[in-house]
Amino acid sequence: IFAFSIFAFLGVFVLFFQKNLFGGLFFTILGFLPLILVALIFRLLKSNKVIGLTKFFRLHKIKFFQQNGEESNLAEKIKFIREGTIAFFQKSPKTIFYGIILSCFSFVMRAIQVVIFVRILGEFIPFTNALLIRILTLFSGMIPIPAMLGVYEGTNILAFQSVQLTAETGISFTLMTRLIDFSFVFVGLLIIAYYLTHHIFKFFNGKNNVKRNDDK
Repeated sequence: IFAFSIFAFLGVFVLFFQKNLFGGLFFTILGFLPLILVALIFRLLKSNKVIGLTKFFRLHKIKFFQQNGEESNLAEKIKFIREGTIAFFQKSPKTIFYGIILSCFSFVMRAIQVVIFVRILGEFIPFTNALLIRILTLFSGMIPIPAMLGVYEGTNILAFQSVQLTAETGISFTLMTRLIDFSFVFVGLLIIAYYLTHHIFKFFNGKNNVKRNDDK
């Protein structure tokens, strides 16, 4: 969420530099929303109001809050979740910080990927526009569709058109990234299959050796 907010704010600057006031305001609001949401969640977790909200939205009817078909001690479960969440952030603040840095680094590298692939396709794109494209395609991940099929492609086309590139360039870039993703998945499956087969043969060879020793 924090990484998303950082690049949403970055999108604000990119859009303002392009004299797009409406888009800049939109990204400003969008950048604030995740931060407000996180602050609100922490505020609720530190108070007992979350119990009242849970009952107000009828969340206590969910099976998680029930035991043998009856409502269990809701206050204790909410307290357990609250203490666990706060303890995680207090115990591992550096881990969260490193995660944000890695997310930002990954995002920058993906923007560089846009620049390289568009150059391969015979066109030029400034790095700021590549960042904007990646920012816009972040929204495709918010739609709960497996592998973002169709959504990722459509978002890329709209993102490329927003920086005055053609839809053909957008779909070509999408196909190239999909091909690379599938290639990595295929290589990963081969590695898993190799190690799995190796361990299976090792397991059965060990069993055969034990059986031969028993026969002797």
